[in-house]
Amino acid sequence: MSEPGDSRRNSIELIGAKAGTAMPAEMRQALHLRGLVPTSIENFSKQELRAYQQLMSKSTNLEKYQFLAALR
Repeated sequence: MSEPGDSRRNSIELIGAKAGTAMPAEMRQALHLRGLVPTSIENFSKQELRAYQQLMSKSTNLEKYQFLAALR
């Protein structure tokens, strides 16, 4: 049997997994997620640029493959 907080916790994990640092402050506040999701806010474009820069910093195809596999 599930605990009373399990449903809310599962919802938070799902929302956090989908939006992560891209979740706007207003949504975080409306869902009462303070302290439950990453504190920084970055849009998907910034996240994409950072990931691309990290990918380009890898020197071998194996390192690139491992990095991309970890992004999944």
